[in-house]
Amino acid sequence: MRKVAIIYTLGLIAVLAFVALVGCEQEPAPAPPEPAPLAPTPAPAPVPTPEPEPQPLPPPAPETLTYINSEYGFSVEYPKDWIFEEGLMGVIVVLAGPFLEEEQFMININITSEDLPNFPKMSLEDYSRVSEMQLKKVAENYQEVDKYDTAIADCPAIVCTFTSDYEGTAMMQTQIYFLKGNVAYVITYSATPQSHGQYYECFEGVVSSFKFE
Repeated sequence: MRKVAIIYTLGLIAVLAFVALVGCEQEPAPAPPEPAPLAPTPAPAPVPTPEPEPQPLPPPAPETLTYINSEYGFSVEYPKDWIFEEGLMGVIVVLAGPFLEEEQFMININITSEDLPNFPKMSLEDYSRVSEMQLKKVAENYQEVDKYDTAIADCPAIVCTFTSDYEGTAMMQTQIYFLKGNVAYVITYSATPQSHGQYYECFEGVVSSFKFE
């Protein structure tokens, strides 16, 4: 670094001497014009932030009551404006909902059970298949709509939806089958084809709340 600085200094002295000699004979060159001032860069226009669209509030969950059956050892939640009837037509309980004036039909969910002492090794698939065979014999114009596997109260289950005719009334029903030991349980949701979707949430609420005590 010192060596470079010395060379630079000597060179500068030589240049100054040359300028001094020549400057006596020539007029100094005019100074270069000053550069024009740069125009200020306009600030970018602020981009308005879109306001979030209001989201609709979810519908309030329907109020429910708890049905407990100590004899069979289970409980379920059902809409508070429904009623229940025990021991009707051989079922454990019927949860009765709205009465449809036009169809002259009452929305209902019933729960039944069946002991299987003679079939200790019967699988859920076998029980579902036998139940569907019996339905086809007693239900007019039986037609399966949907079928899939699920679970209820920590038990494997099968859900089957079908249409049929009952005493001249078109029906759409959904049944869920599940086994607990040597006992088979069936929860059946009955409605008309027009109202099946409207009250299906009530059926889902009963199924999801089912638990053994």
